[in-house]
Amino acid sequence: NLMPFSFLTITSRLGYRITQRNEHDYHEPMFLSSMAHTDDYLISARTNAGLFYQWENFANFNKEFGKHNVGAMVGMSFTKNHWDNTNVSSTDASMILNGDHAPNYRYIDYLNDNGKSHLGVGNAPGDATELSYFGRLSYSFDDRYFLQFNYRADAYDTSKLSKDNRWGYFPSFSAGWTISNEKFFKNAVSDKAVSFLKLRGSWGRNGNVNILSGYKYNATIGLGGYYNFTDAGLATEVAKPNGVSNPDLTWETSEQVDLGLDARFLDNRLSLTVDWYRKVTKDLLISIKPFPELGFNSQTVNSGEVLNTGFDIEAGWRDHVGDFKYSISANFSP
Repeated sequence: NLMPFSFLTITSRLGYRITQRNEHDYHEPMFLSSMAHTDDYLISARTNAGLFYQWENFANFNKEFGKHNVGAMVGMSFTKNHWDNTNVSSTDASMILNGDHAPNYRYIDYLNDNGKSHLGVGNAPGDATELSYFGRLSYSFDDRYFLQFNYRADAYDTSKLSKDNRWGYFPSFSAGWTISNEKFFKNAVSDKAVSFLKLRGSWGRNGNVNILSGYKYNATIGLGGYYNFTDAGLATEVAKPNGVSNPDLTWETSEQVDLGLDARFLDNRLSLTVDWYRKVTKDLLISIKPFPELGFNSQTVNSGEVLNTGFDIEAGWRDHVGDFKYSISANFSP
């Protein structure tokens, strides 16, 4: 943290994490019933290595000018997650190990020739990155009126969305009015009867692309499948798309309006919070079944809306008897 002035704080923060995991599995043939049994041996080894770091930089400004209070924040965040996993396994109905099946022989090195001929190997490193810019402006006057504006821009690597759609932009706005601090209210109502009363409202958007991965917007090419291309009926392995592309994929966006009331009564012992909200989620990211003649089981699209609306009511009581303090609260959402 750097503080060049009393009203300005600059922060840079780095988080770093390294993970390592090794796994070994060994399964022998077993019979529990005609529906639960296996005739195969299985031996496998997996190594998983991960590296994650997050770098954040932001500056906070806060200063009072008489009855005015002004705050501002601007910042960025970069996150990278790297993984490198290796898997080796062999499955066969025969005894796949040289020597006996004692625990110290249950490793890939001790496979016999038959077991080695059934080896499956997998290894594919990967990266996931995220970049965000964000900012906030706030203003209050005489502890009565409050305004705040937030804005953020988020982007992920191209495994989630195309270059044209990768950025999502999400503003929000809120305002509040502390009625109990107004002179006309203080002159008319005892602060022991109504200790605090505030009205507030907010509007904002946020986004979601968590279900996306693997270039859903652009069909990748993979090897697989055998097709007869000659009269002799010879089977040939081919390169083909791994799915149905959808270059128009974009962020799933939620837009919410909230109106609320905060109140405390009887010398702050009784509290009440009431919220009305209306949330619309647009461009839902869902998986659908495309036309069967395309030859694929699913395709990811933006489709539909979801509306959530209602009230949240919470009431609480806080008091003490001598040195004994207690509190109780209840909430209700019709």
